[in-house]
Amino acid sequence: MQYHIQTEPIYEAFSSPCDCPLCKIENDVQERLLSQYLSDAVMEPTARVEVNKYGFCTKHLSLLFQNKNKLGLSLQLETRLGTIRETVRPITSYKQAAKQADALSSTMETCVICNAQDKTMTRYAYTIAQMYANEDDFVPLFKKSGGFCLPHYVLLLQESKKAGNKTSAYLSDL
Repeated sequence: MQYHIQTEPIYEAFSSPCDCPLCKIENDVQERLLSQYLSDAVMEPTARVEVNKYGFCTKHLSLLFQNKNKLGLSLQLETRLGTIRETVRPITSYKQAAKQADALSSTMETCVICNAQDKTMTRYAYTIAQMYANEDDFVPLFKKSGGFCLPHYVLLLQESKKAGNKTSAYLSDL
């Protein structure tokens, strides 16, 4: 087994009894991101810019609110609301109302944590496909797993195109 910083969580997830190893990885990634956005990222300028731009979805906002650092969350939400307030203007026509509704609606469809989580999970799926194609020790561990949920199965299929010479074997094992 070739343990590297990017493969260790994969080996750990595939070694643990679970229905979908990628769900375990995703939960770990989500916990790390939630913790990050309540500690380090609170005062980090680049993270604050991202939070101001994308905000948090309802799910992640609720999870953040369940944690202890309410002050860190409130600081981020205060500047996020300042960004959203720039969208709100006096309305004098139906066209302006519709335009403002669209602009405000689009702010609710983005999430900084979802963005980071999706990018990370895509990298993990690609790494799994590469490991299957290049690491013989990983293949039995992969085959012994409990399978995958539908969203992660689709992600693995999408990323398997880039895996290498054993892609067809990998696809048949999914």
